[in-house]
Amino acid sequence: MTAGIEAGEFIYIMGPSGSGKTTLLNIIRCLDTPTRGKVIISGENVNGLGDEQLTKIRRDKIGFVFQQFNLIGVVLI
Repeated sequence: MTAGIEAGEFIYIMGPSGSGKTTLLNIIRCLDTPTRGKVIISGENVNGLGDEQLTKIRRDKIGFVFQQFNLIGVVLI
């Protein structure tokens, strides 16, 4: 089975706790490697690429909207 997300499409991932959502997201954003299959981003198979190449792909090709503002310091009063 082949699945894809086309340019300009928005998707969401949902499921019960423990169903693999975080693992899937980590594979999509090139932080984890799948145990089988392959991940193709913009026509390039990213399996086996080095850290520098993966960093460039994450920087240039992948965008995430976080549920919480993880990168912004928050001061609670």
